[in-house]
Amino acid sequence: MQPAEHLASPNTSFNASNSSLDASHECDLTGTALALALLRHHSDSVYLMDPDGRLTMVNRAAAAELGLDDASRVQGRHWTQIWTCLDHETLRAGLVEAAEGEAVRMTLHCPGLEGEDQHRAVTLCPIEGNDGRIAKILCIAHAAAG
Repeated sequence: MQPAEHLASPNTSFNASNSSLDASHECDLTGTALALALLRHHSDSVYLMDPDGRLTMVNRAAAAELGLDDASRVQGRHWTQIWTCLDHETLRAGLVEAAEGEAVRMTLHCPGLEGEDQHRAVTLCPIEGNDGRIAKILCIAHAAAG
């Protein structure tokens, strides 16, 4: 077996024009499917929502953080309804800024499932659709020093 660094170099293109890959391995690694796969398996908590804050996807790490065995249970609910952050006003203000096209970083105090104090570093990133308008907001959260 080859070392990992030999499997794909920065110059390797994963498409049909690369003669080193046969047609059965051809796939589009630039689209939505790749992005969603990366988000689903990200080790940080990831929430994807509509600009109004309604959740459309929660990854495994986020579901575990929320104490859920089925992440689909929160789909369609508003982000501020399911997040345990104590400062909902800051949460809402960040969501408004992101919906207006600004990337937002904040640190929030959130009690954990066991009641322990946690500080969460949160990044909200607006995602533009093909029409240039904000189509989704991506939230990535992880433990922060607090």
